[in-house]
Amino acid sequence: MVKISRNLIVASCLLLFFLLGNTLIAAEEKGLTRGIIRGTIINETPAGGSVENQEVILYVHKENSEEESLISQSDASGTFEFPDLSTEAVYTYYLYLNYQGGEYTSATVSFEENQTLLALDLVVYDATASAEKVEIAIDHIIIEKAEKGALLISESITFRNSGDRTYVGTKNQASGAREVLRIPLPAGYQDIQYVEGLMECCVSQSEYGLSDSMDLKPGLKKVLLQYRLPYGGRSSLVNKFFQYRTAAFYILAPAPFELSGESLTLEGPLEIQGRQYVALGGEGIPASSEISFKISQLPFVWPRHTGLLAVMAILASVMIGISYSLLKKKEEKGAPVKITKTESLPQTEEYLKAKKKTLLSLIAHLDDQFEAKEIRQDAYKEMRQEFKERLVKIMEKLVKKGGQK
Repeated sequence: MVKISRNLIVASCLLLFFLLGNTLIAAEEKGLTRGIIRGTIINETPAGGSVENQEVILYVHKENSEEESLISQSDASGTFEFPDLSTEAVYTYYLYLNYQGGEYTSATVSFEENQTLLALDLVVYDATASAEKVEIAIDHIIIEKAEKGALLISESITFRNSGDRTYVGTKNQASGAREVLRIPLPAGYQDIQYVEGLMECCVSQSEYGLSDSMDLKPGLKKVLLQYRLPYGGRSSLVNKFFQYRTAAFYILAPAPFELSGESLTLEGPLEIQGRQYVALGGEGIPASSEISFKISQLPFVWPRHTGLLAVMAILASVMIGISYSLLKKKEEKGAPVKITKTESLPQTEEYLKAKKKTLLSLIAHLDDQFEAKEIRQDAYKEMRQEFKERLVKIMEKLVKKGGQK
């Protein structure tokens, strides 16, 4: 009986090992073996801070969706390890570390076929709140085109941190938000788009420009923006403020636009991708300085707000003069009409009727412009209110004179 039991145990063990072996073989055939990511935190600031006991996070993505995050603690030499990871091709991994307020991420990696070990290091720097080593290598403004009373502008700014520490900026005492880079923009800028180098989550806007909370590591960082800048005449004067010392600054505008500005040198014409440009530039611009430049030969647009209101008022006066002259003199069709200055016209009933008719026409024309989206809402409301107030006063005068409304 004992003999049979031992044989049965041996047979059971052999069967178990056989099944387990087949399972492992099947798992390997399906790519289900486990992998390890191992790396080291390297501080490249000379005599920099310790990299011991740093919390390294590994983000795990499956088919581009975040599945989980794992945490590992670095040892005395800065080494860390993440074991028991899937080596399937659908999984990707990257590291994250916040070191002294600076944020560091690794490249995104995945295991290749038959690979079970990945080496992934993180390079860090000590942090600083001083902007002493921050400058702009080149600030490039390109006037793309002018349309609907606004310039479409692309601005490329290459920041340079020439030090060996990550610039992390300072915290705003009022809001508690961290500010690293300040990017001044021309007054009145609109419809800004972050094309490269900035993230909406980390940028705040003001009438003076942008504030970015992302740290600036040693080396170069390129920022590319696009925005619109309204103008109101055949030329536009732009004031450009420089927060940091700037090695080179250039403005490019397509022909037939013209550029001019003090302390800047006119260059060109240049040909870029088959298009002619004029260029204006300067070098060695100190921090906290301001430069003005003028863009001329712009397409004509009606002035906005008060300027447009004044133009419409003058037009109304001329039309009132014409209407009154026609009503008063009843001249034949095609005959010249003498336009008298509005101020000298007598406040007769005929004159008041002509003025009423003109104001009604102007209000109707203004409504048509607004419906066709040819005029901004704020300007439309301002002008309509002005014409309406004038119309009320005219009608009150007509009532007093015994005329009909």
